[in-house]
Amino acid sequence: MARKHGHSTNMQAAEVAKEAGVKRLLLNHVSARFLSKDISQMRRDASAIFENVHVVKDLEEVEL
Repeated sequence: MARKHGHSTNMQAAEVAKEAGVKRLLLNHVSARFLSKDISQMRRDASAIFENVHVVKDLEEVEL
């Protein structure tokens, strides 16, 4: 479904972050159809590829 809407999956984002050598991966713009437990699992799955993953909550400010 992500591809259909022009988005990346959490796993694709983790792969890109790893290949790019960034310090932190911020996952945002998560669909409202996901429950909290699903979002936690998305973070854990992405963390298996790239260690430093944070899921940004709506209206959360993140210092870069």
